Amino acid sequence: MFARRGVAEKLIGQAGLRMVAQDDLRILTSQVKVGLLSIGKKGAEFLLESPFIDGSHVLMDVHNITPKWAMVLPLDNGSEELALGLIGEVVRFNRLERENQVRFLLEVAWVSAGPSGEERARLLKRLSKPPREESA
Repeated sequence: MFARRGVAEKLIGQAGLRMVAQDDLRILTSQVKVGLLSIGKKGAEFLLESPFIDGSHVLMDVHNITPKWAMVLPLDNGSEELALGLIGEVVRFNRLERENQVRFLLEVAWVSAGPSGEERARLLKRLSKPPREESA
């Protein structure tokens, strides 16, 4: 889907990410803040500080019997609001090593289980906007 050789770490925004069960979209983890590298109609790329959410690996572990999808939400969604987010299948997860720094690249491809039509377009638009500057 994304044919990047080297990953630039210039973020275009931030999002919330949580893992949900594939069968009924039951929330499996709390939300973690991730950096947004790219987003489009087919999928998105994120940069994570750690490969773990709630002590569980972001990718489905071979020992885990619960198939997972990633739910992506705007950060201003509310702490535990049960709002719909874009649902994606994890298609790539890479460890990126830089000088004195390790980051993790997560790529997802959107699936039809999430919102569609106008709601999907609205969420994509909200996620692609740069974050608002905090006024002091």
